[in-house]
Amino acid sequence: MLQQLGIEDPRGLMRRGESIYKALKLKDETRPDKLVKFMAEYPILIERPVVSDGQKAVIGRPPDAVKVLF
Repeated sequence: MLQQLGIEDPRGLMRRGESIYKALKLKDETRPDKLVKFMAEYPILIERPVVSDGQKAVIGRPPDAVKVLF
């Protein structure tokens, strides 16, 4: 999904204002695989909605951002 979004650093898909982000000290985490692991474990960390057409994806905020897929 990160590739479809064109995001290299998983942090680009994370909601960094969430208290769990701060509690887990993810600001200091440097390993992309660990960041992805935490997003899987704590879905609240994922910016959403994410919409995909199977080839490309966008974060649906604002809602009009989704129009580029269709």
